[in-house]
This record gives sequence, structure tokens and C-alpha cells, in this order.
Amino acid sequence: MDEKQLLKVERKTLEVSGIGKTKEEAFGKILTNLRQEVYKDTKGLILKMDPIEVYLVEEKRSSEIEKFLFLFMPREKDKFNLTYKFIVEVRYVEKL
Repeated sequence: MDEKQLLKVERKTLEVSGIGKTKEEAFGKILTNLRQEVYKDTKGLILKMDPIEVYLVEEKRSSEIEKFLFLFMPREKDKFNLTYKFIVEVRYVEKL
């Protein structure tokens, strides 16, 4: 019986975006989207995923004023749109 090495290591470059009410919420959504993209692109069972490099590509903040009945109690609502570029090293077991 021949032994075959099934552990593979790959580096992937992904650009991922996320939107949230705060920067922290947007970054959390980015990490969720990153994980989904890596799982979708990998042909095997992922053992470990390490970010090697992280770059901020774009950061947008938009504000709008919301009023109750278009007149009363104005308040400002912020929305953050972040885009990051990740270089990730993925260790996975190849499917047979």
C-alpha cells in the first residue's frame, strides 16, 4: 500500500467587503465573508487558515438623518462600507 501525502498548503489572495453600523460590525461581516470564500474555493477539509497580510483597500462612511414623522426627533445614522484585501495561508486535507 502506497502512502500519499494529503496535507496541502495554499496561499490565496482575496478582496472582501462588509457593511455595518460600526466599523467593528463591518469588520466582523468581512471575516465571515472571508471564511465563506475560502471554504468555497478550497477542495478539501480545512485544518487551519492564517492571515499572512491584510490591506485596507477602501473605507466609506455614509450618514443620513432620520426623523420621526419626517419632522420630530432627528438622529444621525452612520453606515460603514469597508473593503479589505487578505493574503491567507490555508492548510487542508485533500479529498480522495
